Amino acid sequence: YDRTRRLVIDPVLRYSTYLGGSGYTEGNAIAVDSEGSAYLLGRTDYPDYPTTPGSYQPTASGFGTTGIAGIVVSKLNPTGTALVYSTYLGPFGGYSSSIAVDSTGAAYIAGVVDAIVPFPTVNGFLTAGGGVLAKLSPNGSQLLYSTHLPQNAVDGFYFYPSVAVDNFGHAFVTGAVSSMPLPATSNAFQMSLAGTINAFVLRINTTLVGAASLEYATYFGGSNVDGASSIALDASGFVYIGGRAISTDLPVTPGAYQAVRKDGSGDAFIAKFDTTASGKASLIYSTYLGGSQYDQLTSIAVDAVGYVYATGYTASSDFPVTPGAYQATDPAPSQEAGFVTKLNTTGTGLIYSTYMTGPLGGSPLAIAVDSL
Repeated sequence: YDRTRRLVIDPVLRYSTYLGGSGYTEGNAIAVDSEGSAYLLGRTDYPDYPTTPGSYQPTASGFGTTGIAGIVVSKLNPTGTALVYSTYLGPFGGYSSSIAVDSTGAAYIAGVVDAIVPFPTVNGFLTAGGGVLAKLSPNGSQLLYSTHLPQNAVDGFYFYPSVAVDNFGHAFVTGAVSSMPLPATSNAFQMSLAGTINAFVLRINTTLVGAASLEYATYFGGSNVDGASSIALDASGFVYIGGRAISTDLPVTPGAYQAVRKDGSGDAFIAKFDTTASGKASLIYSTYLGGSQYDQLTSIAVDAVGYVYATGYTASSDFPVTPGAYQATDPAPSQEAGFVTKLNTTGTGLIYSTYMTGPLGGSPLAIAVDSL
């Protein structure tokens, strides 16, 4: 065996636990802090989800609307033996989609909310909208920041809002917007909506109040339907988004790995932004990624060097794969197949790309990368 690597003969299950009440409960996203505590974001349709005393909202609010679930956030200790905190978040009527944790242990939650049920806002820049960003204190007792987002309903495209954070109180959010006006900032790459649905990128300073907290906001898209489903942040503060683009005129940069859309139902895309720059300089690179059938990017991650790792699913038998790929051909051509792709630091080429699926297909939903 490779003696430079740690030898693992018999992997051990460290812990495994149920978490829920007497009704339907699902987990939608998870994050882990430097101490190994797990932060679980989910939703439930019954008001007896296990919560902790002193948490921000230990009891359900607005329960009783048929078919509507409530957002829940739970923090498990590193051994999985106890809840550090567990709370409902807002009234029933929402879908939680993304969670991130900063170095202090504050949790940032993104999701979509029911327009008829008011969501609590604290120092936010929007008091209405189809999405929400909330920041919980490290002990889960306070809502430190909460704002609505210009997220629109985009059923069928899976463009739910996604959040990434730095250690200075900044939240970076992406998603999709159509009729809800985006308060684009003066340093935006794209000031206005170009199509039916466009992606957006936000930089929000959760230590500031009201309009001042929105430091960067831009549309990103072409003349048809484009939306983002995942966001990541590198060590230098550059922001990466990924999603699906149906537009043939998505703003791609010179030298992009794939400059044109290959399928009418949409290709995946990856874009990199500098949210501290102004105007057109904000977009560092942008590229399509896909084959001759539809492709959906679901999640991206970035390593310390700036390589982007993307996963999702595709119906393309000619999805771009690299020589020597683990799975060079689609073993389930009649089904959706998973893929894993690593993009170089300039968005101009692939380090590797492979199908990743079984004989019945597959639809990967998330990806993470370690320090190696």
